[in-house]
Amino acid sequence: MLVVAVGTKNPSKLEGASRAFRAMLGGGYRLVPVAVDSGVGRQPIGLEAIVRGAVNRALNALERVKDAELGLGIEAGLFEVWEAWVDIHAAVLIGRDGFKSIGLSPGFPVPPGFVEEILRKGAELDEVADRHFGTHDIGSSEGLIALLTNRVVKRQDLVYLAVASALIPWVRRGLYQC
Repeated sequence: MLVVAVGTKNPSKLEGASRAFRAMLGGGYRLVPVAVDSGVGRQPIGLEAIVRGAVNRALNALERVKDAELGLGIEAGLFEVWEAWVDIHAAVLIGRDGFKSIGLSPGFPVPPGFVEEILRKGAELDEVADRHFGTHDIGSSEGLIALLTNRVVKRQDLVYLAVASALIPWVRRGLYQC
């Protein structure tokens, strides 16, 4: 059985990751969630910080779960592109053998007023969304994307796509090892 250390205890991230592993591998794995530090702060800004947070989570999880063969880190954050701020999820898989991969979710534009508050006050996107929509801990449930899309798309869907994308080199390993 493949043991995967997952660097989060966030229910929405775990649900999306579980769906991706089930879809891509079917069975024969066990996800072990552990709370770890991303090393990039509460609200990563910039693509490099988002990816670095996912890498740190994967490595820290792998270090904490001694029988794990694979570490999974998932990090969400904002980056600026084409005069907009976009939220994405990055998923990074790192094996004890050094093999690694990355997957990204689709991105969505964050309302400009939310971004201003994040940048000015150092707030986290989920906190800003909770204040605006009157929700509580939206980042652990359906995420801001659900509120913006009338629940057509949920955070779990974004995590699912990021993790499924990161799993491609693992299920097609011969194509990715040179």
